Amino acid sequence: MALGHTLLIIIYHILAETKEYQELGANYLGQLERRGKEKRLVRQLEKLGFEVSLTPLASQG
Repeated sequence: MALGHTLLIIIYHILAETKEYQELGANYLGQLERRGKEKRLVRQLEKLGFEVSLTPLASQG
């Protein structure tokens, strides 16, 4: 039942939105998860009284 409901929601959005399909890429979900983790950790540090500034490393391989 829940699977059918989910499929109906997906189909509705596909038909209702008039924009073309856009491939998000192979690592889209990984990047999304990483950004969420960054925000969550920054908030935790700020609650502890730290001022946080993130700077990416030059060679992140």
